[in-house]
Amino acid sequence: MNDVDIVALCELWQPGSGSGSGWSRDEIFDTVAAPLTNDWQYKNEVRYDDQSMCIKLDVEPRIEILPVVYTSGNADPAVEPFRLYRPENRQWEDGYARYHRQWISYKNRESNTANNFVPAIKVLKHLRTRFGLDAVSFHIECLLFSFPDNLFLGGPADHIPNLLEHITSISASSWYGKVLRTPCQDHDIFVPSEWSRESWNTFHDHCTTWHKCAVLASQAHDAEDAIRYWQLLLGEDFFPKRVS
Repeated sequence: MNDVDIVALCELWQPGSGSGSGWSRDEIFDTVAAPLTNDWQYKNEVRYDDQSMCIKLDVEPRIEILPVVYTSGNADPAVEPFRLYRPENRQWEDGYARYHRQWISYKNRESNTANNFVPAIKVLKHLRTRFGLDAVSFHIECLLFSFPDNLFLGGPADHIPNLLEHITSISASSWYGKVLRTPCQDHDIFVPSEWSRESWNTFHDHCTTWHKCAVLASQAHDAEDAIRYWQLLLGEDFFPKRVS
């Protein structure tokens, strides 16, 4: 498990909509975070400010809490969109967390990815975290969702190199020139307010190195060589010689 994403749907309507409580964005975030900031175990691990989209808890696994509110006139938690705060635009916008999760599950279980889609997401998130990149989980999910199903077929030694090759076979600038919509088709993630060009370029550069390592691992004829390359990519905790 790489991280835990929590959508905290507050029983409030979008501030300024004229119905329900008119709490500000900061009041909502402070209230959601209060049980953690007031707890001695977690108060030093809570991360958010007036430019944050979510509340981060630096524990293992990492937890991200996204405070959201109802759209004006709706009080049914099963109905989306809800409204989330975009600090870069300083406004509340539509969000589709439940629908997004349903699309992720569909591509994993109902399409032709052989149930390898979600595991592949976890691999990319693991590499993101291992190498200290700032790519957010949502964007990685959207990126992989756009890939053809056949790239996910086979075992990890097959589909991991194939997925990385699909990324690196196209230049970073050509990728960023595309319109890459979310699974819900509600917006493009290759825009400065979502996945910035600088962040994407850094992620793409790392994918180039990861692909070379994955190919060496998958094509190695000796088991020890394969393990060494996979450990170089994934970390020494993988394929240990001894298990406690």
